[in-house]
Amino acid sequence: MKDKNVFYIKNIVDGKITEETPRVKTQKIVEETKNAITLLSNDDFIEVMIGCFIPDTYKDQGKKEKLYTKLSELVVGEWWRRMGGTYILPTKICGNCGNIYSRVKYTTRAGTKITKWRCGSCNKADGHKVCSNRYVTDETFTKLFVMGWNEIVEHQADYQERWQENIKGDDVLLRYKTKLVMKHAAAGVIEEFDSALMMAVMDHITVYEDGRLQIKFYDGTEFEVATE
Repeated sequence: MKDKNVFYIKNIVDGKITEETPRVKTQKIVEETKNAITLLSNDDFIEVMIGCFIPDTYKDQGKKEKLYTKLSELVVGEWWRRMGGTYILPTKICGNCGNIYSRVKYTTRAGTKITKWRCGSCNKADGHKVCSNRYVTDETFTKLFVMGWNEIVEHQADYQERWQENIKGDDVLLRYKTKLVMKHAAAGVIEEFDSALMMAVMDHITVYEDGRLQIKFYDGTEFEVATE
């Protein structure tokens, strides 16, 4: 992958915010970034998405982290637009407040590097937590996707009725997405997580505070699992 794509969002944030920056013009930066990413090729854009995680060098709740989160949400919205959507749909959402889950990377006191996802509303406002939903690891999400996708692939016959109803329906976008799911399902099960496949067939994952995770695919199929 190209470094310029992997560090695309980080380069924007670091270039716009320094220690001397008195006030961040977030809306202006968001608009500029939105216009820029629409011009990226699909190959470059996928690499930007894959590298879209918050660096552990950013101060918790700091200016850079907040801007990075905003721009990450923007990238997800652009992905949805490219998939044919007419509104921004996050890939991972909070079952408590409906906000977007953002990917964060940090280092523990013991020096261990950890990557997790957290609700965008868990940031402190006026000294109080806005949302108390839990953190989720990359591994949890990827395992859920692989399990759910292989369930569809291994039991394609059970989904034919729904797929045909979707294809014959009036929803043009649903028809397209269902055909996309069918095409990828015909390729067989996967042995490991495939980010490109996920972006092609998964609608979103909802995280609930009681440990439940619900995954929804573009054809409307949903699975729910309980985690610790």
